[in-house]
Amino acid sequence: MAKGRAATAVNVELVLLYWHIGDRIGRDILKEERAPYGKRILSTLSKELIAEYGPG
Repeated sequence: MAKGRAATAVNVELVLLYWHIGDRIGRDILKEERAPYGKRILSTLSKELIAEYGPG
């Protein structure tokens, strides 16, 4: 029980850490702009999902 709570607490802190890192990158490096590779990733992912599951 104590191990589970400790693991949950560590996971929460890691998620928050990664969220703050991503937020900082977005604000300070990308200046709130979408990274250029993001459009390519979304387009590729969209095509793959449509091919696998169909449109919609």
